[in-house]
Amino acid sequence: YYFALVIIDLPVIISTTLLYILITYFMTNQPMELYRFGAYYITILLLSLAAQGLGLIAGSLMNVKFTLILGSFFICPFVLFSNFFIQMKDTAKVWHWMFEISFIKHALEGSMQAIFGYDRAKMDCSAEYCHYRWPHKFNESLGITDDFQSVVIKLLTFVFVFRFISFVIMWHRLKH
Repeated sequence: YYFALVIIDLPVIISTTLLYILITYFMTNQPMELYRFGAYYITILLLSLAAQGLGLIAGSLMNVKFTLILGSFFICPFVLFSNFFIQMKDTAKVWHWMFEISFIKHALEGSMQAIFGYDRAKMDCSAEYCHYRWPHKFNESLGITDDFQSVVIKLLTFVFVFRFISFVIMWHRLKH
C-alpha cells in the first residue's frame, strides 16, 4: 500500500512541479539556459518530494483532524531555519545544526545556485548603482557555500529519510 501510494503520487508531483517552474522561471525573466532551468527544476522537485515525505510522517502519526492542525507545526522549524528569515551568520554556533537539518534551507541554496550561480552574466539595472547587478552577490548575501551537487545529495537524503520514517511509522501502526 505504501509503495503504491508513493508511486501513484509521482506523476502528479512531477507534472505540477514542472508547471510551477515553467510559470515562475519565465515570469521572472531568467536566462534561457537548459542546465540552469534543469538545476532549478531538480531542486524544486526534490523539495516537493521531501515536503511530501514530511507530510506522510505527520499523516501516519495522527488522525486526519490532528494532522491538518498540527502538520503545519511540523514544517515551522524547517521554514524558520531555512536561511531566509533567520540567517545562519546571524545566529550563535549552537543553533547551526538547526539550519543543517532544514531541507528548505538546502532547497533555497540549490535554487539560488541554479539561478544566480554558474558565472551568470551581469543583470540589467537602470539605477546608478545596483548592488545586486552581479548575481553572485545574492549568494554571498545569503552565505551560500555548498555546490549544487552536495545540495542535491542532501535533498535526496531528506527524501529517503522522511519516506523511510513514514514507512516505519505506518508499518508499526498497522502491526499494532
